[in-house]
Amino acid sequence: MGHDDDPEFIPYILRHDCATRLYAKTSDLLLVKEWMGHSSIEMTLRYAKLDPGRLAEARDLLAGAADRRHVRPV
Repeated sequence: MGHDDDPEFIPYILRHDCATRLYAKTSDLLLVKEWMGHSSIEMTLRYAKLDPGRLAEARDLLAGAADRRHVRPV
């Protein structure tokens, strides 16, 4: 991986990176919890960092749901 001579590299970082990336891709804390083998959801919450771009995505999803409620079938 190219980190053989890097004194700052800690293999545990890979585990943290895996959990963070999986959460970023899925937003599924229970999936990350099971994948990582955590015994509690509190441990998994450490990896659930809020991505500001996800706020816009959530807004758009909610707006789409609101738009669909106002459409009446013909």
